[in-house]
Amino acid sequence: MVKLLHQMSEPVTESVLAVKDLSVILSREGRPSRVLDGISFDMFPGEIIALVGESGSGKTSIGLTLQGLLPREYLPQVTGSIQLAGMELIGAGRRTWQSARRHLVRAISQDPMGALNPTMTIRRQMRESNAGPAGSIEDWLSRTGLLDPERIADALPHRLSGGQRQRVLIAMAMMARPKLLIADEPTTALDVTTQAQILDLLRDLAREQQTAILFVTHDLTVAASLADRVLVLYAGRIVEMGRIQDVARNAAHPYSAGLLAARFDLDSNRRRPLPTLPSERTPFINVENRCAYATRCPIAQPDCTAIRPPLEAASAHGGAVACLHHEQTPLLSAQRAGAEPWPAQAIQETAALRLSNVGKTYPTGARSIWGRRQAEPVLRSVNLSIKLGECVALVGESGAGKSTLLRIAAGLVAPES
Repeated sequence: MVKLLHQMSEPVTESVLAVKDLSVILSREGRPSRVLDGISFDMFPGEIIALVGESGSGKTSIGLTLQGLLPREYLPQVTGSIQLAGMELIGAGRRTWQSARRHLVRAISQDPMGALNPTMTIRRQMRESNAGPAGSIEDWLSRTGLLDPERIADALPHRLSGGQRQRVLIAMAMMARPKLLIADEPTTALDVTTQAQILDLLRDLAREQQTAILFVTHDLTVAASLADRVLVLYAGRIVEMGRIQDVARNAAHPYSAGLLAARFDLDSNRRRPLPTLPSERTPFINVENRCAYATRCPIAQPDCTAIRPPLEAASAHGGAVACLHHEQTPLLSAQRAGAEPWPAQAIQETAALRLSNVGKTYPTGARSIWGRRQAEPVLRSVNLSIKLGECVALVGESGAGKSTLLRIAAGLVAPES
């Protein structure tokens, strides 16, 4: 069924990754927990799949399982099948996994500083990570959009910005020309401009090198801007899968619909609160014979607590959904539209905060010809007034001065004017 759900416009080619009935049990303090339950999907060259779900849904566990990096202290029990480039990895030995991680699968994380060795230059780390010609290091750094590849190659990680470090990780991973790249929320800590650049970079590299990318995220907006398909994960199970545009427009599972409705954008009705998913009323781990979402689901019926819903064709789109009553999911939008509006809150004319002609400079590493450190302006003549009851958004790219202005407003940093 998984291959039928691929639905790509191009001719179907041999899959890069084929996961079948993958289940994982981890033991914490002697208590076993099923963190992945019957996961099946495949990926094709150049395809980008977004893996979406709340924290604890199993997204990161899938990425770790595909790399053979589940924590040993949790005594992982893994069943099912993982075929990467035709190689079966479940039950494989340590050397096979090491070879797969070096030549077939690479990963980039949401914390590039934690993934890089702070005591080694970028050049040395890239050379140790990949056995390639030395000159290709600058070439790969340049291909990821870094404008000064020689300087960056000889720099230590702390000398680079967050966006630069993330590009270095991408260059390090793609330099190995892997069949599969696992990106675990790589844009979470980046500003929106840098985030968009990283997403464009990943998309271009996937198409250029025909590398399959599994993009782990909790943000459906990010997923929609990058992925070809989406897998929605809940309690270690796939509850919906399909083309990202189809799922975003016509979500078939009530959980997917709830995630989409909880997004805020410029078109959202600000007079009403965003709908939220109710908290879990009973533990969902190890619930094998019912819908794991039943206790939170607004359309749940008695049979939802007695039958595990199979992943079957969705009526709302050409993908698949695991819900016994998915034809009722479209009714949820009408229910949310009737939510009670926020109570009216008057904005008072009294100013709670007033900043006038605020400026701030910081010394840079560069020195003038007289040996003095040069000063770089961070804030220039900023004027801001916020009234009681008013909410003001401070927006800007990294380095725009947002944090400095907040520190001045809080009295943690003294302004210079």
